[in-house]
Amino acid sequence: MPRQSSLPFAEPEANPDPAEQFRAAMDAALNFLTARGRSSAEVRQQLRKKGFGELGDRVEARLKELGLLDDLALARAVVEDAVTRRGAAPGSLAAQLDQRGIAPDVAQRAIDEAAATRPEGDEPSRAELDLALAIATKRLRVLHGDPVSIRRRLWGFLARRGYGADVVEEVCARLLGRSFN
Repeated sequence: MPRQSSLPFAEPEANPDPAEQFRAAMDAALNFLTARGRSSAEVRQQLRKKGFGELGDRVEARLKELGLLDDLALARAVVEDAVTRRGAAPGSLAAQLDQRGIAPDVAQRAIDEAAATRPEGDEPSRAELDLALAIATKRLRVLHGDPVSIRRRLWGFLARRGYGADVVEEVCARLLGRSFN
């Protein structure tokens, strides 16, 4: 016969108190939020994983009411961090925000606010060009080889960060000259 545990929490209650369940779900959500900023979708997914699926909407609403869960503020922070710390082009961040469960309209709003985005076909914005020039100048210090290889590597470096061909070409032309176009 299996040994019975004498601990009071070893066996779950058959009908736990709804208020107690809500408190437990809130505690789980708050613990999840302490590590870093999370989106509403991430919190709901974590609550489902912990077995609080039916309480997810109530907990989410309460966290929003308390100002602890704000997808737009999170999106702004992610975009700002990516642009300032990693030198990413703002337009390339939509997929990253989508991966975090942030709605496309909220993500686009954060991207538009964080950087001077431009419609296709327009000239690159001054801020975007300045940022690309700054990170390219820094990268250029560690690139070695013949001029064609340096241009190719710099082009790839900027393109992987989401800069468009017009921005990359302008940066390469300013830093390396137009002789290899």
